[in-house]
Amino acid sequence: MSVEMSVETAARTHGEIDDAAVDARLGEHLARLRERAEGHHAGFREMWRSAEELVRGGKRLRSSVFASALRGLREDGDTTGGTVGGTVGGTADAVDIACAVELLHAAFIVHDDVIDGDLVRRGRPNVSGRAVEAANRAGAVPAAAGAFGQAAGILAGDVLLSAALSLVGSGDVGGATRRALVDLFHDTVFASVAGEHADVWFSLGVEDADATRVLQTIELKTARYSFQTPLEAAAILAGCRPERIRQLRDIARGLGVVYQLRDDVLGVFGSSEATGKSVSADLREGTQTLLIALARTSPEWRSVAHRFGAPDLDEDDAEALRTALRASGALDRVELAIDAECAVVRRRIRHAHLPPMLESYLLDLLVRCAERDA
Repeated sequence: MSVEMSVETAARTHGEIDDAAVDARLGEHLARLRERAEGHHAGFREMWRSAEELVRGGKRLRSSVFASALRGLREDGDTTGGTVGGTVGGTADAVDIACAVELLHAAFIVHDDVIDGDLVRRGRPNVSGRAVEAANRAGAVPAAAGAFGQAAGILAGDVLLSAALSLVGSGDVGGATRRALVDLFHDTVFASVAGEHADVWFSLGVEDADATRVLQTIELKTARYSFQTPLEAAAILAGCRPERIRQLRDIARGLGVVYQLRDDVLGVFGSSEATGKSVSADLREGTQTLLIALARTSPEWRSVAHRFGAPDLDEDDAEALRTALRASGALDRVELAIDAECAVVRRRIRHAHLPPMLESYLLDLLVRCAERDA
């Protein structure tokens, strides 16, 4: 049975999307792009294979958020008249949107690795890392190999981004619904780029980011593309009213803050074996997280702050910075901030009068965001 047929069969049988349907459809889109890559240079084919492996190895958090929200919202009685007019989406359109959010996430990951200068992800060479290895094998000098790796990461991310937007704009939904989805994804890219730009600017060390700026950046990046876009896309396809979309946006912002604050803690105090990322990278790169914003004025932090953001930061320096973050009370305050945000999001979910299945899912998702260790 073809991939396309298996997706259609699942749609007819279950009337909803699941991880198997998303993986099958995503595999179909990736295979089509791989076919196109075959007509090009061997280096380009290798670049695409490494990008494809990244997509296939994802956790599917964002597509799961979308799919679970769509299932729950279709139980909701408050959809009369829709939110955008036109024909709302069927199962095939929903599966494509689920694939699109995964491709969008992959594009941001590849570009983020380029920005951070990372050549490894989850213990293996990433897109840029594999390109550097290929250039080294071909005899390129180190500087040229590094530049080629950066270029490969930028270009691979561009292809993934284009693939995501193509899926959003090519569905069979009504014109108004399609326009709303395209606008949503365009706004997501714009906001995420603005957030990333701010993140990189603050890491230069020329301007300090206070707690308010840090949280604004989180809302632009993590909250927007990981939670708000999947939830809002589901609401658009379900034909929800504007008030329901507003509720979901507020919930999504809180989920994103909780998720990213936990990520920031894990990025310094977590286990690299569990997270697949270096627990010194944020300290070496001078990433302005809430931990840093809260520690900045303390005497414990000021005594070691000159090592923060140092390119040659070693493990002893990193441990000194961790010790200062603990002693300053910043770590405890971030944990309290996570707890406080969880309480706010929990109230928003319970007061939104969501369909029971969606309410239960979002409450469970909140716990997972707050308590995860990877």
